[in-house]
Amino acid sequence: MLILTIPFLFPIILEMGFDPIWFGIYAVIMAELALITPPVGINVYVMAKMAPDVPLNKIFRGVAPFFIATLGLVVLIVLFPEIVTWLPKTAGMITAYEG
Repeated sequence: MLILTIPFLFPIILEMGFDPIWFGIYAVIMAELALITPPVGINVYVMAKMAPDVPLNKIFRGVAPFFIATLGLVVLIVLFPEIVTWLPKTAGMITAYEG
């Protein structure tokens, strides 16, 4: 999923002035959400095969709190993008992107 989309989206993201580190983290988090929600939901369907006695809707209900928490994280990083790079900048690991 990421291998197919990032090469096309990344130049557009750079032209729009977004931080490439922020975009990478955003893309990975969104890919994680795709793995636990239908129609992709690969992780949920694997779990359904591993535990055939547990109904699929019960597994999806079990995933719901994680989905909501991750969605909350996405809202936070969209509203406050500087929190994505705060720790690495504080540790001196990265400097501001000057593309």
